[in-house]
Amino acid sequence: MSAAEALSRTPDARELAAMLRSARGFAENAQTRSDLIARPRVARVALGCLLAAATISSAHFSGALSREISRGSSGDFAIFHHNASRHPSLSPADGRVRSHTHQEENGMRSLRALVASTVGVGSMMAGGIAGGIAGSAVAKDAVQWRVEDGGNGHWYRLDPTIRLQPAARVVAEASGGHLATVTSAAEQAFVRALCSNCTWLGGEQSGGSCEPGCGWNWSTGEEWSYTAWRKGEPNNSVGEYFLALEGQTVDGGWNDAPPYATCALMIEWSADCNQDGIVDYGQIRAGELEDTNANNIPDCCEQSLLCERNILVNGGFEFGPSQTDCTEIGQSTGSAFVPGWSVVAVSVGRVHLSDSCAMELASWRSFEGEFTIDLDGDAAGGAIAQSVVTQPGQRYRLSFQLTGNCAPGTKRMRVEIGSLFQEFQHVCASTNPQPWNKKSVEFEATATTTTIVLRSLLTDGSNGPVIDDVRLVQLEDTCLA
Repeated sequence: MSAAEALSRTPDARELAAMLRSARGFAENAQTRSDLIARPRVARVALGCLLAAATISSAHFSGALSREISRGSSGDFAIFHHNASRHPSLSPADGRVRSHTHQEENGMRSLRALVASTVGVGSMMAGGIAGGIAGSAVAKDAVQWRVEDGGNGHWYRLDPTIRLQPAARVVAEASGGHLATVTSAAEQAFVRALCSNCTWLGGEQSGGSCEPGCGWNWSTGEEWSYTAWRKGEPNNSVGEYFLALEGQTVDGGWNDAPPYATCALMIEWSADCNQDGIVDYGQIRAGELEDTNANNIPDCCEQSLLCERNILVNGGFEFGPSQTDCTEIGQSTGSAFVPGWSVVAVSVGRVHLSDSCAMELASWRSFEGEFTIDLDGDAAGGAIAQSVVTQPGQRYRLSFQLTGNCAPGTKRMRVEIGSLFQEFQHVCASTNPQPWNKKSVEFEATATTTTIVLRSLLTDGSNGPVIDDVRLVQLEDTCLA
């Protein structure tokens, strides 16, 4: 589902109108801002209604989306024609976008003015309600529910930024995943352990279903059979049809939540587009599948190409010990300084370079991610190696990106695979950052284990060749995207 489609999953006309009436009523009953501040419960409810209504309404008024809004005789905002699934006005049969009427624009300006006023109150309220709704927090790293631990092999990450559910769904899907679906008690326990507050899951109730327990479904289409409702839930107390896990409670059970509620979100990655039995997200993290646009969907799947799995571990050098940005850490012989690789000749440096690093610190930038390997090229010529399982008689292709830690000159290196030696070089450009060039070599395995060595050929102590995105693929891989 696209972002626009996900945003269209908002309350129906009656429910949104009720939210707006509540917001207007609370605001009009408070004579001054100081009155709202003195009555925090009123301010809290008013702010919640207004922010929800504004977020939902503005999503449909901006750009090409059109809504019909007018003032009724009572002065309440009346919203008509909710979304394309319930009416044709958002997707006219003739394909044209209808312009807003003068009446619509006046109504929306009035709503936004009311929202702005109340948000101003919220910013002054104890507890920072407005900041809590709009603010962000540092997301935790994704974790895998491993098959060997009884899991499904999927990856999960808590994004603690609180959002309305439609926005949370957009964020999850833009990350290449979806709001988490919980289909067993074991999965509930795993996901619950990652949460400490109200957290959106991927459950929704279909419109027109009997209340409160009918019509619930997972956004992925998975079977809705397991449930973990809290006692007394679902109860549809105020028009509730989104699913939240109440992580702040002892039981961590589920609650049906209203459209104006804000929660953190649990993202789940479960896609296996190349159908190799391994979740794509994990293979991207491990550097086994390329994802050059960083959307957590393998490039091969997006481009309908063969998915060539990288046999090497950590070919982008992204996994390893924590390292300050804009620094290089040298490694000694025998060191397994990053997972999968060992230093077989000094000196070798792992360089952390984000786009924020000053250019004078290094003459290049990472090809992908933020880490590269500088085969420094002292008297011994730095080298790294990795051994992998191979099939005798099977052909493979080793590829990597090459640039240089440049002063004027040429940075030479060699690939060593058994008895196969092949040299490559980078000629330093006159301006920085230095360009990257893809290099490759094909070979036929002669043993069940093959060792790949990448070695600098510089012996004069000057800065050496720099490598990134090292990949080893089986040429006859027929994994279809």
